[in-house]
Parts: sequence; C-alpha cells; structure tokens
Amino acid sequence: MNKSCRIDVRPLTAVLDQPLTLRISGLAPEQEITVRSQTKDEKGTPWQAFGTFIADTHGVVDLSKQAPQSGTFTVTDPTALTWAMHPEGYDIDKPVPAFEKRKLEPLRFTITVEANGEDLAQMEFSRQLLPPGSDIIREPVVGRGLVGTLFYPAEVGPHPIVIHLGGTDGGLNEVRGELLASHGFAVLSLAYFGIDPLPPELAEIPLEYFENALGWLTEHKAVDSRRIGVYGYSKGGELALLLGANFPQIRAVAAFAPRSVIWQGLRRGRVTSSRTRGGAPLPFVPIKFSIGILVRLMFGRPVAFRASYERGLKDRRAVEAAAIPAENINGPILLVSGENDAIWPSTIMAEMLIDRLQRNNFPHPYQHLKYKGAGHVTSIPYLPAIQMRRGLVFSYEFDSNCQANIDAWKALFAFLKQHLY
Repeated sequence: MNKSCRIDVRPLTAVLDQPLTLRISGLAPEQEITVRSQTKDEKGTPWQAFGTFIADTHGVVDLSKQAPQSGTFTVTDPTALTWAMHPEGYDIDKPVPAFEKRKLEPLRFTITVEANGEDLAQMEFSRQLLPPGSDIIREPVVGRGLVGTLFYPAEVGPHPIVIHLGGTDGGLNEVRGELLASHGFAVLSLAYFGIDPLPPELAEIPLEYFENALGWLTEHKAVDSRRIGVYGYSKGGELALLLGANFPQIRAVAAFAPRSVIWQGLRRGRVTSSRTRGGAPLPFVPIKFSIGILVRLMFGRPVAFRASYERGLKDRRAVEAAAIPAENINGPILLVSGENDAIWPSTIMAEMLIDRLQRNNFPHPYQHLKYKGAGHVTSIPYLPAIQMRRGLVFSYEFDSNCQANIDAWKALFAFLKQHLY
C-alpha cells in the first residue's frame, strides 16, 4: 500500500438508496489509476465495478467531477461503483444471474485504488436498509391466507400505507418494503405467488386475495385506511393498476414498466389468464412467441421478449377485452417506463393507458415518466443492474437504464408524499 494515497468515501454508512461521494488524493500529478469496487451477493457471487482515471495536477481524482477513461461505466457518478457492478467472469453473450438481495442485512463494499499492478489504498463502506437507530417495526402478516410483511414507524399512527408488489421473481421480497419504510411510510410487502401456501406459478391469481389484504390493513391500528397507495413493478405494475381499478379504497397507484392490459399467465403447459375474479379467469392477451425466441431459450441464449408482446398487441379484439380500466382508479397515477425496454414495450403501453385516461376525462393527476435509452426500469437504485438477468435482456443502454432507476425512485417518493400525506 502507498501511505500517501487516501480514499475519502462519504458517508461511510448510509441507507442503500442514498448517493455517495468519493475522492482520492495523495497521487502523483496526472497519474493513471484504476478504482475498483467489490462485494458479494447473498449467494456468495463476487461482483465488481471499475473505472480508470487520470489524476489532476494536484494528484486528486474526484469521481463527482470526473468520468472514467474506461471501465464498467462511462458517466461522472461515484455511485456507479455500486450500480455498474458485474459478476466476475461476465460475458454479455451468456445469461447472467441477478444480484441476489432479499435479506435485510447491510451490504458491504470494498474500494481499492490500483496503479501499475499495485494496490495503493483500500477501504470499506456499507449500505443498509434503515437509518442508524431507526424505530421501524417489522410485523409478519398472519391470517386470511396472506403472505407478507408490514413495516411501519413505531411512533403513534395511523400512517399512510403503501402496498408493494413484486414482479415475475415471485416469493416475498422484503428489501424494497423496508427501504420504502425508511422514508417514513408504512409498507406492506405482499407476496402473491411462488411461496407456500400461495400458487407456485404466476397464473390465475385471484383478486380476492388482494381484497383480503386490504381488509387486513383496514383493521390494523398502525394503518390509515383512508390513505392507501400501491406500488408495483414489472408484472406487479400491471397488478397495481388492476387493483387500483377494482378497489376504490386505493387512493394512489405507481406502476413501473407498466402494462395496459392483462396478459397471459406464466404457467407451463397451459395458456391462461394471470388473474381471476369470482373463480373465473379474467380476459387476457396471449403472448405471441416466435420460433426464434423458443430456440434461443432452448439453447440458453439471452432473450428479449419485446417483439412477442408487440405481436400480442396487434390482436385488437383481445386487447380491448383485456384492457385495464385505469379510468376507474380513485386517485393519481404515476407511470414509469424505459423507451428501450426489451422485456415488453412498456412505453407504448403506458401511452395507451394515458390515452385511455384522456378519452375518459380522468379527474385525478397522472404522470408518465419515460426515459430515453433506458430499459426495464425496475431495479433498486445503486444496486447492480446489468442489462441481463437470468437470460433476459432488459435493455441495451446500461448507464441510461441505471440512471433512470435512480431518478424514478426519487420520483416515486415525491409522488407518494404528495398524494398520501
């Protein structure tokens, strides 16, 4: 190590969705260095990001003012050392595992400064889901056949509540719930498939399940049932809009990578609806898979499903029957999409929703944030968010996608605070 080289990261400990600053001093003027960040996800997979920089005439590299000469990111942003991470041995032509973060423990990162194959300095910092000394209560949901976790401030309520709905990963994801709760909301992270005793696949999920969840919240002393919002992303974005359209007690809806219609469920061996009501499948639009897509899946090649959904949208009769009646939502709506979404055409479907609201003289505020160059805008900001996960291509402009996630997350809190407080 070089004793003159110093790394200054601020803050050393903070909530996961807070930015950082990073400054390196004690270098030779115009010295070339590599700044490398490393961590491991919950499966033990090592991840890293790096950038090569040239020190200024004072021997300083400030990542808030300088973009790298090369590396895993291209922008002037010190937080890129967390969001621009890739698994070690990353190959763009092969499926890449998701960054596994489902537990509530802090994440620890190591920063190393290198030059000419030598480590000049090293330090660690951490990111956690709640501020130090937080008094957030974590309460598992019990009864009514529900699987979920309620997070809420210990201070006297009742508090506005946000129902958090995940996407095709399934199971119970508490990380976003606790992170949302760190901003002062009560949050119900609600699973709806992929975990016992719920259905194993995302198909024919009854709306009555969510009606039960709303009833449970209404009876909870910490929750203000007059201020219920719902936030969903990916397949959960479709669900958030559908719930808002069917249950008037929901007073605000935020849908990331939204869908304007109910699509087919993800069930092996049978094409059916994602949702049911009264025991009957709701109308849905089938996904039109091509032979090429099926071949790529068979051989483990990365897949972009967008064209399959675009073909489905050409079936006008099915689209009309399965359209989500967003005009029935009893409050404001926030839609977030990336124009380069390679999973499905979320920007097109968000615009279909906006058109429907306008045609029906929707009385509440609505907003569509669409990000040029961004893809499937669903990731937690400042976590690794590569273009592909489990073999699915999410977008083609990596930096744009990650920065869109950061901006959209801030917009989400502004929306919820404006309309639920």
